[in-house]
Amino acid sequence: MTYAEELRFKRQKVQDALQRIGGWTGRVEKIHGAEAPDRYRNKIQFPVADGPRVGFFRARSHEVIDAEDCLLQPLAATRLREAFKLWMERYQVPAYDERVHGGLIRHFYVRVNRRGHSLCAVIANGTDLPHQEELVQALRRAEPDLAGVVLSVNQEKTNVILGKTQRCLWGQDYLEDTLCGLTFRLSVPSFYQVNREQAEVLYGRALAFAGLTGRETVLDLYCGIGTIGLLAAKKAGNVIGVELNPDAVRDAIGNAKGNKITNARFFSGDAGEFMIDMADQ
Repeated sequence: MTYAEELRFKRQKVQDALQRIGGWTGRVEKIHGAEAPDRYRNKIQFPVADGPRVGFFRARSHEVIDAEDCLLQPLAATRLREAFKLWMERYQVPAYDERVHGGLIRHFYVRVNRRGHSLCAVIANGTDLPHQEELVQALRRAEPDLAGVVLSVNQEKTNVILGKTQRCLWGQDYLEDTLCGLTFRLSVPSFYQVNREQAEVLYGRALAFAGLTGRETVLDLYCGIGTIGLLAAKKAGNVIGVELNPDAVRDAIGNAKGNKITNARFFSGDAGEFMIDMADQ
């Protein structure tokens, strides 16, 4: 299917849903497609299995298919994945086996910013890695613009990828990226739209429809690192952001300070409970 046909298909799916479920009689005029539909993802999470295999899950299964490259991921992720796999092979580092809750390496994570700088995370069923220094050196050789390597400890019997504990092995444990003219700090657990260019299109359309006049209080619920709220703050009276992930809230507060935005506040907590408390007040 060509990209043009994919956009037509998606437009029709939205049209059908609005008419069938919503009883709407209007017409979806346009899907705002991407100018460059290849290699757009700024975050890749590779599951790992014995072999080692470092790639993606087969459809509707937990079987890992070794994948040397994917046209959705940046080339930096391709190079780092290869270096990581060779490190596992050379030092016989065991992959995690969810059936027996044994082994070590669960996932390999790569995030890339607009400038091409990368951040890696190894998700492990343990608090340390064997041949850790050799891994860091291999990743740095593969990608000179590597900013940091992080160990995410996940020793739970769960399908959740990241652990609750992150430890920096080398460099820094975050990246900075620009979105709609603002700069955002991204830690490993923080949510960020994986398609940066289309996120700018999406946020621009949303803010245009909002029609902010400078008098409103904007509620950014499940705000993550504050991207939407901080963009809205430029045209709103005040912004209140709520997010359950404390690391993301820390990033959101730092992002407000870093962008010199003073009319946005961020709180850690359940967004639904926060709204009930606001209503009671």
